Order: sequence, then C-alpha cells, then structure tokens
Amino acid sequence: MSAIPPDIGNLYNLKQLGLGFNSLRGVTPETIFNITTIRDIYLQDNHLLGTLPSRIGLWLPNLETISLGHNYFNGILPDSISNASRISKIQLQFNHFSGTIPKSLGNLELLDRLSLASNNFTKESSSMELSFFTTLTNCRRLRILWISYNPFNGFLPASIGNLSNSIESFDLGYCEIKGSIPNEIGSLSSLAHLNLQGNDLNGFIPPTIKELWKLQVLQLDYNRIPGSIPRDLCYLRNMGRLDLSNNGFSNTVPRSFGVQLFLKFLIWLLTLRNWKSKGCGINSSIEKSISCVVPSTIGALQYLSTLLLADNKLQGPLLESVGNLISLEFLDLSHNCISGTTPKSLEVLLHLKYLNVSFNKLRGEIPNVGPFANFTYLSFMSNEDLCGAPRLHVPLCKPSALQRSRKKRVLLVVYVLLAFVTTILALTLIFVLIRRQRRNNILIENDYSPAIAHGRITYYELRRATHEFNENNLLGRGSFGSVYKGILTDGTQLAIKVFNLQLEGAFRSFDTECEVLRNLQHRNLTKVINSCSNLVFKAIVLEYMPNGSLEKWLYSPNYFLDIMIDVALALDYLHHGYSIPVVHCDLKPSNLLLDEHMVAHVSDFGIAKLLGEESIALTKTLATLGYIAPGDAFNFLICTYLHLDSLFHFDFFRGGGARINLTSVIIFQMNRMMDAEYGLEGLVSTMCDVYSYGILLMETFTRTKPCDEKFGGDLSLKQWVNDLLANSIIQVIDANLVRSEDANLNVKVQCVSSIMELALKCSAEPPKERISTRDVVAALQKIKLQFLAKCKRL
Repeated sequence: MSAIPPDIGNLYNLKQLGLGFNSLRGVTPETIFNITTIRDIYLQDNHLLGTLPSRIGLWLPNLETISLGHNYFNGILPDSISNASRISKIQLQFNHFSGTIPKSLGNLELLDRLSLASNNFTKESSSMELSFFTTLTNCRRLRILWISYNPFNGFLPASIGNLSNSIESFDLGYCEIKGSIPNEIGSLSSLAHLNLQGNDLNGFIPPTIKELWKLQVLQLDYNRIPGSIPRDLCYLRNMGRLDLSNNGFSNTVPRSFGVQLFLKFLIWLLTLRNWKSKGCGINSSIEKSISCVVPSTIGALQYLSTLLLADNKLQGPLLESVGNLISLEFLDLSHNCISGTTPKSLEVLLHLKYLNVSFNKLRGEIPNVGPFANFTYLSFMSNEDLCGAPRLHVPLCKPSALQRSRKKRVLLVVYVLLAFVTTILALTLIFVLIRRQRRNNILIENDYSPAIAHGRITYYELRRATHEFNENNLLGRGSFGSVYKGILTDGTQLAIKVFNLQLEGAFRSFDTECEVLRNLQHRNLTKVINSCSNLVFKAIVLEYMPNGSLEKWLYSPNYFLDIMIDVALALDYLHHGYSIPVVHCDLKPSNLLLDEHMVAHVSDFGIAKLLGEESIALTKTLATLGYIAPGDAFNFLICTYLHLDSLFHFDFFRGGGARINLTSVIIFQMNRMMDAEYGLEGLVSTMCDVYSYGILLMETFTRTKPCDEKFGGDLSLKQWVNDLLANSIIQVIDANLVRSEDANLNVKVQCVSSIMELALKCSAEPPKERISTRDVVAALQKIKLQFLAKCKRL
C-alpha cells in the first residue's frame, strides 16, 4: 500500500513532481518513473520504499533532477540512468542502495551534483582501487560529489586528479579508504571543501595540497596520517576550517600558520590530542631550535573570530599582539604552558565573549575592564600566581609604591568632595525610591530587556510569539517549567523554555542552564538563541526542533542507531571536548530533541554540573529515576526518607517494645550498601551520564521503559536484558525493528546484540568498569559499518 496513488502515472504532460518533506509511506509506484515528459522528481525526506526500474533512463528521457534522499529505497542504481542524458542532479543519499556505482554515469555530460552518501555502495571486487572515479572524470560539469558513509574498502586512484576542474565539494568521509591521498589531488583547483575524515589513510599528506588555493575546509581527522604537519598547508590562505585531530602527527607546528589572514572560523590544527612528543612537542634534532610558542605574527589575523589552541604544550608569554585580533569572539588557550601576565591589550577586544586561559603558568593582575568584566573564575583556574577581583577566586593584588602614592592623592580629593557627594547620594536615593515606587505599577509588558540593540528578545515579543503562552503552543513540561512554540513576526520559529519561579531551585536551574549553554557549542547540543530575564520572569529561547523528542519516535524504526550516535557524540564533547568536563545529569528520551533532518540534540541542562579541577561535583538535584546511576538512586531515596523523618518524626515499635527511629533504620541500610556509587553528599561524575546512556540504549532498542510495571524487586530493565541476551535476545528486541520474515534477520539480531552488550558495559554498577563516551562513539560507528557491510552481502 502506498500513500502515492499509482494513477499519478496517467498525468502524461507532467513535468515536475514535488512530494518531498512529507510523511509519505509505503512502496513507491513504478508508474512515477514512466512519465516521459517529466523533468524533475522530488520525493526526498519521506518514508518511501521501492527500487529504481532497470529501464528508468529509457522511460525518462527528459529527466534533469532525481531527488530521493532520506527514504528507504534499495536495490542497485541501474546502468540505464545514463540514457537520461539531460540529467544534472542525482540525489540518493540516506537510503539503502547497494551494488557498485555504475560506470555509465560517465556518459552524463551535464551532471552537476552526485550525492550517494549513507548507502551501501561498494567497489568492484576485481580491484582494490575505486575505479568508478575514472568514469566520473568524463563529467566535466561536476561540482558536488558526496559519497561518504559507504563501505568502499579500497584505495583512491590517481585518476581523481582528472575529475572536473569545476568540482567544489568532495566528501568521502567514513568510507574505509586505505593508503595515501594521491599527489594528483592538487589538480582539483576549484576545490573548496575536502572531507576524508574517519578513514584508514596512513600515508603522508601530499605536497601538492598547496595547489588547492581555494580550499576553505579540509577534514582529515580520525585517520592514521603520520609525520609532521606539512608546511605546504601554510599556502592555503582561504582556509576556514582545518581538522587534523586524531592522527599520528608529531614534531612542531609550522610557524607560518601565523600569516594566514583569512582564517575566519576555526583553528583546530593545534588540538591534536595524540601528539607523540613530550614537553613542547619537539623530538627532532633538526627542529630543536624551534620553540613551541604562540606566533608573534598571529596579530595579523584581523578576521579571526575563533582561536582554539587548548590541550597542547605551548609555552612562552601571551603576546600583546593578540590584542590586535579585533574580530575575536572565542579564545581558548587552556591546558598549555603559557607564562607571563595577561596582556592589557586584550581589554580592547570588545567582541570577546569567551576566554579560557586556565591550567597555564600566568602571573600578575587579571584585567577587570572591557570583556573581562563578564568573565568568571572558570576562565582563570589553576594558574601560577594570579590576583584580581574577589569574584575570580584569586587573591587581591598588592598595590605598588606608585599606586600607594596615587592612592594618597586620591584620598585627599575624596575628603574634599565627601560632603558634596554625600548630599548628592542622599538626593539620588530619594529619587530612586520614588522611581521604583512608580515602576511597581507598570505592567510587565513594558519590562524590555536591556540588550535590545544586540538582538535580545523582550518579554512582550515572547508573549506575542506564543499567543500569550497559549496551551495550544505548549510543547512539553519539565521539572522547572514549560516549553512553548513561538513564531516571531518575521516567521522565525522558536522554542521558549519558561521557568516557573514559584518552584524551589528554578532560579538556580535558569542560571545553570544559561552558564552551560553559553559556553558549549556542538552540532548535537540544543542551540541557545537568546534569553529573557527580569525579577518575575525568566526564559531561555532555543532553536525549534520540529520533530520533537526521542520519546515521540520510540515507536518509529530505522532512525535509532544514527540518533544514538548523535547523542554519544554530544556526551563525548561534554566530557572530553570542552576544557572543563560537563555532566548533563538528566539524560532521558524527553531531553533528546530531533531537528528536521532527524539529527539528535541533547537539551535541558538545568541540573548540569561543571566539574572544574575535580573529577566529581556536588549536587542537590538528582536525575530521573530509572536512568540514574544506582548510587544516585539510593541517595534520592535516602534524602527522601530523611526529609520525611524530619517532618513527621516517624517512630515504630519492634518486638519487645523497643522504639526504633526511621533515621536509624535508613543509616543502617546505607551502611549495608557497600557498593553504592555515591554517599549522601550527592556526588556526580561523567560516569553518571554513561550509566544513563546505557539505560537509554536499552530503552531505545527494546521499546521498554526502565520504569515499566513488569519491573520490580530484583528485576530491572538492565537485569532483564542481561538475562535474555545470551539465549533469547529476540524476546528483547523491539518487534518493529526485527521481524521473523526479514531477509536480513540474523544480521539485525547480531547488530542489536552488539548494541545491548555495549549498553551493559555503559551501565555497569561499579563506575570504574564503565567505558568512556569516546569508546562508545567508536563502538557504535563500528557496529553501524559492520551492519551496512553485512546487509550489502545479502
């Protein structure tokens, strides 16, 4: 049964069919591909099944665009597609197509865009090279080539240098590519985006890379590329994003990187956590004279907005020339060996929103004007001898002799003016009291936020966007308030989290969420657009997620593995990707939001914790029962009973008339639980999130909540999965994911079994036995690639 009527094939004069971005389901009728007049077919982002007819190119001679992305099509890409000689765009990404990429594509002289990413395409078995690139060299108008996430398992041929001179974007990430990048890559003179991340490349970066002078994005992370970082990269003056992390690089970073005037977005070059060298990264006798310092020429980067140099071995002073980076918004130099004082020149960086120089060897006074007025102690932790304002948790600075002389002169002036100032202050106080009395009578609608000039949204605008916070716009309720959908006058859709300030902890939750989300940036975290705050109203304005939460999709198959990889990536960033580890503390389906592309975003940081210098932190607010680590759950019960005891003084009798206080019983039981994860203090660590993630994995693939009524006593969701994993795993898996009639039943069962084993590792009760989020990400990506490869062979 299909939502698309087969009779649509009777529209003999149809030229364009646009049914994309709907909720169409079922098998796609073949009659769609038999309308000879049709030029454009758009069926993307639905839930459609089907295959492409073997004679599709003969039936559609006028076809120019075919867009079937984000569906469930399978089968091969027929050779006859080349008979549609007018075709310019083939977009089949995120489906289940398999087989080889047909050589006949080389006959499509007008081909402009080829997107086959996230399918099961493979190379020809007769050769280890990806020979289909040779055929694509005939497509001289090709600009976009996206074929990532396909298990090719082969080598790049030299013929890629013969691809179209017009090619601008080449994405071959996570395709099991082996060997080296061919020297011929330098011939692609128009290339602006090159992605080879997540492969098995183990050769040096070719020197011809410097010929790609238009290159703006180069992603080579998660490979095994050895040696030094080549100086040839210094010629890429238009580079905006360069990611070489997680490779085998050693030695020093070329100083010539300091002269790239147009590095606008990210410098990830120095965030190489796998440098082999020690100290300053010098292990070559040739480069012993080169010190690992922040280049003096860095001040020439007038357009630089983000400079991330954390987690390296940089040493020497922080130069005054950094103050010349007038466009700088984010500066992270944490976890280095930088010494000296904080340059006064940084006070003029008016756009600087985030600064982190923690874990260095800085000394002297912390500036307190300009952007420094907004920074907290988290920006300066663990340095050698800093002083400054008390709010920064450092000692006060001792005045110098010159400062003491000036102080005396200032005091003299102060004494002369004291009487005058006192009078002025008294009058001012009277004036303020009168104004405050008047303002108490003003409606809250007139309480505009003080930062309208910077785009902050007022309370009045939020009321109008939500139709007075109408229940029809309610998206959900949480522990400290409600979330509403809002639409601004320009049509922008928002999610508005309004805090219920009558609830205890709501103010603290608002402050925590603002603090966390202001500092964190990751594609799988909810994006904060703005906030609105006054004495009686507090709200956070978030990016709207049209597909709701994971809780809504737990009954819809096929998205789960990608969603859980997204969540794992977000947790890995929180735990390891930010200078201070962050614990979410409340991971559950309702806090995982999905955007229009079904990409997951972790949300609700109201009880999150910044760990700072320690690996654990205190909390008085605990997560949702069922997802909380066993020690935390125990703490929750203990605190609840102790609270009841303090309110009602529960006493009861035991045989013989002995009176027993409830508190005594609780403490006795607590002492028996020697394996409890935490004590009464409410300690949390990143392992809490790992436990919750394990429970979330189980719930997602079993479609069974941890608080299901069948669980009780000694039986929990975790125990139930563990008991059935070895012998009867089919009883655990969600019936919508695995059916007995499935052709690839055994492959699916094996895949889910691997996921359940991973979930049990995440939810091990002793925290030290749980694996890290970084290992979780790697394990899930491996499971996905193995699943796709096995399905391909069936």
